[in-house]
Amino acid sequence: MSTNIADHAIAEGIIESIEDGELMLKVPGTDYRLRLHVGDDDTLDAGVGDRVRGVVNAEALRIHPASGGGRFVEPTIGAPRIVAGTVLEADAAQRRIVIRTAVPMTLKTMPEQDFSVIREGELVNCHVRSGATFALVS
Repeated sequence: MSTNIADHAIAEGIIESIEDGELMLKVPGTDYRLRLHVGDDDTLDAGVGDRVRGVVNAEALRIHPASGGGRFVEPTIGAPRIVAGTVLEADAAQRRIVIRTAVPMTLKTMPEQDFSVIREGELVNCHVRSGATFALVS
């Protein structure tokens, strides 16, 4: 993974467990414990109890503008299914956005996603496909 990633896209947490290609990332200062796959081409050079920095990637099914509701991930413990947050970066050409939710999260969008409803600085929410990943950055 490239280390040329904007600081606002990098999530920080503590590895609570590692099992079968997945890790449980504890988000400091919150009750969040996110179960994330370790990227296929990623060698996880960290262990239980280590503080790590990386990028959380997920695929958004359909992104909707929101007028309220705040920033959250559901469920609080487990694999992300629903996310809501503030758009930090939107790249229609690459079909991806970065949102600030419980942790920064990079969302790949579906080809039919209407990017006109996505504006930097505004709230959005969406369901995400199973299989959100975590890729370490240095």
